[in-house]
Order: sequence, then structure tokens, then C-alpha cells
Amino acid sequence: MKKIILLVISLFGLMGTINAQYLTSDSFGFLKNERNLALTFDFSETEIEGMTTKEFLTAKYKDRERGEKWLALAQKEISAKFVCSFNETFIKKGIPFQSRKSESANYQAIIKAKSFTNKGNMTAVILFTKIDSQDILAKINLSAKGGQFGTLANLMGDGFRNAGKKLAKLIIKNTAMPTNKKDVTDDIY
Repeated sequence: MKKIILLVISLFGLMGTINAQYLTSDSFGFLKNERNLALTFDFSETEIEGMTTKEFLTAKYKDRERGEKWLALAQKEISAKFVCSFNETFIKKGIPFQSRKSESANYQAIIKAKSFTNKGNMTAVILFTKIDSQDILAKINLSAKGGQFGTLANLMGDGFRNAGKKLAKLIIKNTAMPTNKKDVTDDIY
């Protein structure tokens, strides 16, 4: 009986780490007084369904040009979903913090997509740097669930949407940004 209880407790502990994000170096102290963050996406090392991007496109599309168009469109769409959910999370919390173009931001987050499954589940490494330097200030390993229905690009977008929301929540939590939700809802209603 003790072994069963221990097994159940272990399983619940393991479930808590699935789809988690891990701050692997330093902290977000540098973002405490910031209001802008540039987001940059890097798909150069991405694996899709266990294959490199090139292998995936070769297996999925006989016409190379069509596959490259699909990939470019998919990357554009999933990046937009990430940015939208990232910004939306801050808006819902009433925090004046947004992703902006690099001209107005002092720091950037480089989102390196590592892998996508056929359901759109994704993993990424996110590196935070100062705009004028490549020194890494913080690093996060992040994973997020994809979607339920739709094309692979749509499912990947769902994974990226969830990742954007998770990153925003992690920044809010680790910088102790004050929320002002009442003011935001007063403006809406």
C-alpha cells in the first residue's frame, strides 16, 4: 500500500513538471523597470516530427518550392500568435509591458524553436540579451502544448501561443511587476 501511495505521489510530482518552463541561468532583474522587450524568432535548428526542417519538407512535399512557402507562412503565423498572446497576457494583468520593435527596447528575447510534434507540442530555448550585446542575461527552457484540431501549422501556432502566454507569466512572476487590473477593466467597461 505504501508503494502505491508513493507511486501516485511521484506521478503527480512528475505531472507538475510537464509543460514547465525552467529559468536555467540568472534572473529577470534586468527587466524590472523595463516596459518594452524585442522578440526575435530563430527557426534554424528546429525539428518537426523528429526530423530536421529540410528532411520534413522533403518527406511532406514533393515540390520543394511549395514546401518552402508553407514553412515561411507557418513561421510567420506562429510567430504572430506568440507575440499576440505574450502582449495579451500583460494587458489582462494591467501591466504596461509590451513586445516592441528593437528601436524602443533595451533588451531582446531570442526564441529558438527546438522541436514540434505532430500535435504542435513544442520546446524552445529563450535567450535574453541586451540589444547592443550578445551576452546572455537569462536563459529559459520552455515547453508548451499544441492544439487539438487543424493543420500542422495551426497546431504549431497553438503551441507557440501557449508558449507566449507562459513566458509572459514567468516574467511577471519573476520580476514582481505590479498589476493594475482594475484600471484596465475600468477602461473597457
